[in-house]
Amino acid sequence: MYVGKTDGNAGLRRRLSRHAWTIKSRHSLDVAEVAFKAVRVLVFSAMDLETALIAYYRTSQQPPTWNGSGFGNNDPGRERDTTAVRADGFDGVFPINIDGEILVDWGSEASALHVLTVLNASVPYRVRHQRTLEARAHLQAALVKRLTQPTTARSVIEAVCAALPAGWQGTRLAGRIILYREIKNDYPSAEVIARS
Repeated sequence: MYVGKTDGNAGLRRRLSRHAWTIKSRHSLDVAEVAFKAVRVLVFSAMDLETALIAYYRTSQQPPTWNGSGFGNNDPGRERDTTAVRADGFDGVFPINIDGEILVDWGSEASALHVLTVLNASVPYRVRHQRTLEARAHLQAALVKRLTQPTTARSVIEAVCAALPAGWQGTRLAGRIILYREIKNDYPSAEVIARS
């Protein structure tokens, strides 16, 4: 399903931990059915092994369908939010689950900025927010009361939007949550979670 590489002695453990965290909260994906095989290559400088393996498996009976589909990617950035997700790609087949129970405790009350930081550390996908000076001032000034635990990412985004001034929108994309000062309905593969 996926071919990847890592460097360094501790790289494999870190990479597998990151992938395990990524698949933890996806619809229709049973973590117990996911396995891996590792090969240690000490010297391989003539060509990129990862590229060669992906090319080889693409011509086989079981191509690595998760390569180039969103799995293993870091946050692609704001410009990619408007890109349609491939229906057969990792994010298209296994979109994030924002309704699964999570524990996110920020005390009795905290700024929306702090709440988003805590949420981002508590879920196995990216929660991105607008970072302009004005937006950061709104997020810092808005106070969000503690939610009953356990809660969900959806409930946290709804609480954050309720605390913000008018014009903010929380949106679930297939592989991440975004919170921007906008009212936008045309993101492909998206669901508006809440608006302020």
